[in-house]
Amino acid sequence: MAEADVRGPEVCDDLGVAVGSGVAAAETSAGRTAVAEAANVLARLGLVTAYGHVSARAGPDMLITPAADLAAVTASQVVTVPLTATPPLPAGVPAEAWAHLALYRARPDTAAIARAQPVSAFAAAATTTSLVPLHGQAAWLGESIPVHDSALLLRSPGRERSTCWGGRPPRQVP
Repeated sequence: MAEADVRGPEVCDDLGVAVGSGVAAAETSAGRTAVAEAANVLARLGLVTAYGHVSARAGPDMLITPAADLAAVTASQVVTVPLTATPPLPAGVPAEAWAHLALYRARPDTAAIARAQPVSAFAAAATTTSLVPLHGQAAWLGESIPVHDSALLLRSPGRERSTCWGGRPPRQVP
């Protein structure tokens, strides 16, 4: 084990991402590997085209995929961003990281985020500003799910909170 930045015993969540006061939480290779593998899976399943990112909470930081083809992302390309980041973002961090940071800050119980944009989502977004759940499996989402009404990506701090959740608190998949 490297001697740099030892903060106490390592504690990992189910994905192997170091949490709490672990050893160099943002530098855990298991966390980077889990984020890269999740990105690769989203691409293999066709849930992302040119857009999408995967991130995971790692102690005081977030591990996030770079602005790159998720099918080809490797653990060594995963970028570390402090959860307390302010502009400008570190080099290599996708501009949409502000939406991920806002969710982690609003929901300390959130361990990871996968932002996928399948082609069907683009079609829905072009025709409506909200979706009504039609199946009981989606009932926990509420009476309607807001759809972002702009083709612009959420690339600036502050804008993500006002647009991501339609004025409601963020929801977490149970």
